[in-house]
Amino acid sequence: IQGGKGGVSLQSNRATIVNFGTIVGGALGGGVMMSGANDILINGSSTHTTALIGGGGVSVASGASDTITNYGTISGLSLTSTTDVLKVEAGSVFETPVQDAGTLSLVNGVGTLSNLGGDAVVVSGSMAAATFSGFRTLGIGKSARFTLTGSGAIAVGQTLADSGVLTVTGALVVSGAITGGGVIGLAAHATAEFDTAAPKALTVSLQGGGSFLELKDSSAFAATIGGFNHHGKIDLLGIAATSAVLGAGDKLAIVNGSQTVATLQLAGAFTGDAFATSSDGNGGTDITVSRTAARPHALIAAAAALGADLGGAHAPPVVHPSYGRFTLAAPRAQIA
Repeated sequence: IQGGKGGVSLQSNRATIVNFGTIVGGALGGGVMMSGANDILINGSSTHTTALIGGGGVSVASGASDTITNYGTISGLSLTSTTDVLKVEAGSVFETPVQDAGTLSLVNGVGTLSNLGGDAVVVSGSMAAATFSGFRTLGIGKSARFTLTGSGAIAVGQTLADSGVLTVTGALVVSGAITGGGVIGLAAHATAEFDTAAPKALTVSLQGGGSFLELKDSSAFAATIGGFNHHGKIDLLGIAATSAVLGAGDKLAIVNGSQTVATLQLAGAFTGDAFATSSDGNGGTDITVSRTAARPHALIAAAAALGADLGGAHAPPVVHPSYGRFTLAAPRAQIA
């Protein structure tokens, strides 16, 4: 479709247009002009990734509450309403920077985010590199796997809606809202600070050595913390504590004197581990975990238990560390 003055115009409410081909605007308008409310524009599909909206791209009227999904190429796009939604599919292309006042939803694909919280976030990977600015909500879809490079932030008034996986390699500060049941992973030496509540369905995983989790409102942090071991650290910002005790269901109670000041939900194997608290030097508390004893091999432990059950006095098992294997020497009978 190619118009002399404009391309396609949606003027009624709740209208839908699906483009599998090419729409090009003219001298007076873009490829698609949306002036109604709650309109839907779908450019392409998973099998129609060559769909194109050119000649000025897409023009959206203020306060329209529209949803745009892009699988193909859009030459230009500006969304002015906080209720607009832009869904970005893997393989899509935006030829110019996108101004998005509403929700930027990365539906699927694998890629990287940079400059999150700056003037314009750059998204690349399984989609062509594109720049987005002004959005209020960043959505990570269930099938999406993105890595945050450098430093990033979700500011007050913004929302991170994470249903997929977002891996932090530098630093992430969440001062706004966070929703979803996805995973935020912390790579080696990465830091994540949560200043607000985190939902129970979310998982924060300390995946690399030296990863650092900071909680400003630990009483409202309901997310599960995975991967916590002697290589990582949790900092309760501005909260003093004297001890940390792991209870039933892997719930870690942080205590100051006789008062429980926070309870964190952990996930993992902590047999033989001990939790410690220390001052972070700024009025808060660092929580670390260390192993108090070596964890015995399951077969050795079983053999030792078998000897105890037989009630006899047996020599301890002998371990020969040859080629990564071991053997157990037969028990020797003792003569009274």
